[in-house]
Amino acid sequence: MVIGAGATGVEMAGQIAEMANRTLRGAFRNIDSADARVILLDAAPTVLPPYGGKLSKRATDRLARNGVDIQLGAMVVDM
Repeated sequence: MVIGAGATGVEMAGQIAEMANRTLRGAFRNIDSADARVILLDAAPTVLPPYGGKLSKRATDRLARNGVDIQLGAMVVDM
């Protein structure tokens, strides 16, 4: 789980998904990295809100294609 859909959170979620789906696939006998679930949470209504609509849409689409579950409007209040 990555909290925050700003630049750092988007980069982190994307890299974790890439590692699970490409880099580590088949590297472990007892672990199927394709079963990994990457969740990106943010209270904001969009990914990368300061960057505007077009870039936000591209980032959202790319993350979704890479298997990141994006949950917006989700405020984390406790862990």
